[in-house]
Amino acid sequence: AIRSHLLSLPCNVFPDMDALKAQHPGVSLDALVSICSQESARRIKANHGRHVRGIEAHAKRYLAGEDVFDVADQIDFPPCQLMRLLLEHLLS
Repeated sequence: AIRSHLLSLPCNVFPDMDALKAQHPGVSLDALVSICSQESARRIKANHGRHVRGIEAHAKRYLAGEDVFDVADQIDFPPCQLMRLLLEHLLS
């Protein structure tokens, strides 16, 4: 139940830990934070290859003046990771 809730959120939205704690009183806050971190890392790893393959399109949008945060929101990928991919692509 915790994992499905986390997966339903966009990557730029942090879960409401108070609400999660209320829904799962037997799980410590430290455990909930750990679960959230693991799911975030799993999601980034799972989608990384797709964004590496699509970096040309992302770079065109960025070079056309679109804000990296807007691009990241639309593709549901963390902006810092997207910027790293963009820099690698544009500087190579």
